Amino acid sequence: GATDPAHRLKLLIGDNPMVSGEGRRNYLVFLQAISEADEPDIQDALDNHMHALHAFLVPELTKAQENRRVTGKFSADLLAWLMIYVGLGYGVSSAMGVKDHGIDLADGTHVQEVIAKILVRGRGESGSKPAEG
Repeated sequence: GATDPAHRLKLLIGDNPMVSGEGRRNYLVFLQAISEADEPDIQDALDNHMHALHAFLVPELTKAQENRRVTGKFSADLLAWLMIYVGLGYGVSSAMGVKDHGIDLADGTHVQEVIAKILVRGRGESGSKPAEG
């Protein structure tokens, strides 16, 4: 229901299943699929899933760029792949049970906060600089 493109992206980053307990179980499927990616049916399923996720993210990023809330230095297409790559890395680390990953042990900052600050600008910002704060 969020209408502001930057807020929508922050919700997508924060509500991603990769950061929940249930997400860990879901990413176990990816881990298994990786080991069987040479099977045509599994490869097709992985390919379709990744491209569907990318197709969902590109318009969200494009809207945010049009509203000058996300850097325009890189295409929405490339930023969508970046978000997918980071999400997969985090999700797979979680699925493997890596302890204390994604959190700065010194101050408690979570990786999703860093992604949001790098990608999504504050209201008064423009240009290609990342959000401050």
